[in-house]
Amino acid sequence: MKNKISVIIPVYNVKEYLKECIDSVINQSYKNLEIILIDDGSTDGSEKICDDYKNNDDRIVVVHKKNGGLASARNKGIEVSTGEYLFFIDSDDFIELNTLEELYKFSNGCTNDLVICNYYKYDEHTKKEIDIIPFYDKSNPKCIVTAMPTATCKLIKREIFIKNSLMFLEGKYYEDNAIMPYALSLITSYEYIQKPFYYYRQRTGSILNKNSYDKKWEDIFNVLEKLSDKFDNNDFNEELEYIYIEYLLHAA
Repeated sequence: MKNKISVIIPVYNVKEYLKECIDSVINQSYKNLEIILIDDGSTDGSEKICDDYKNNDDRIVVVHKKNGGLASARNKGIEVSTGEYLFFIDSDDFIELNTLEELYKFSNGCTNDLVICNYYKYDEHTKKEIDIIPFYDKSNPKCIVTAMPTATCKLIKREIFIKNSLMFLEGKYYEDNAIMPYALSLITSYEYIQKPFYYYRQRTGSILNKNSYDKKWEDIFNVLEKLSDKFDNNDFNEELEYIYIEYLLHAA
């Protein structure tokens, strides 16, 4: 069936939040979905939750795999997906029930490669809207490359990943940063909805919310090297300079 959206949800030991995430997807007003749950070796019962949902909704695909990390799970999701568009959700987050319908409306009949939206950064006390493209300039198509590099908040053509053999960098922090700016440089047409539809949960103790130094944060240097290797022309020199400064300051 045409116009199918493959929603990819990596799952690893998120039993407390998983149902809220999956419910926000299966109850979308846009129904032509393939919901791919990649169980990345969960041991807390999340794996059973995935199977239970699969038994009650034939749009759900569950893949159980050995733990390999978020990038590995996303790559597996891309591999088994069949939709025209991909939409990534982290399993401790959730989306508004009209998210995919609203984003698909701006796909212009599947002619746009990308539809991108803002998100809420929230915890139990606060909720703040974040612009996914901080310095948006409609007259400058290159500004999409400097959008926040998260895989989420983006309805993106599957063929962008398949035709260009794009894979998330496995075994590293900042796995999005190593691939998403380059993927966005391949976009020929897109729409930006300056409204938040995605809820990004801030969890105490999560990878990027630690209060003590973690040597894994030094992965940013390797990530930037991998990203630079992918840009084999000089069309995005200024954008790459901005990305380098932003990512290094964030890591610091």
